[in-house]
Amino acid sequence: MTKTFRVTGYAVNKRGNTAGIHYDVQATSTEQAMVSALRLATEEGYRFVRLTSAIVQEADHA
Repeated sequence: MTKTFRVTGYAVNKRGNTAGIHYDVQATSTEQAMVSALRLATEEGYRFVRLTSAIVQEADHA
């Protein structure tokens, strides 16, 4: 069963500045969420990506 993870970290952008990054990804485990976020960050042109946390997002039951 897939869950939504909020993955956060920081990376170097195309200008050479350090930027905070975060992604909401669908995955079955924390490790898969980190791999997906790393792939997305590199596709967007970030370098030296460091992912610091992956937190499961709770569903709203409103």
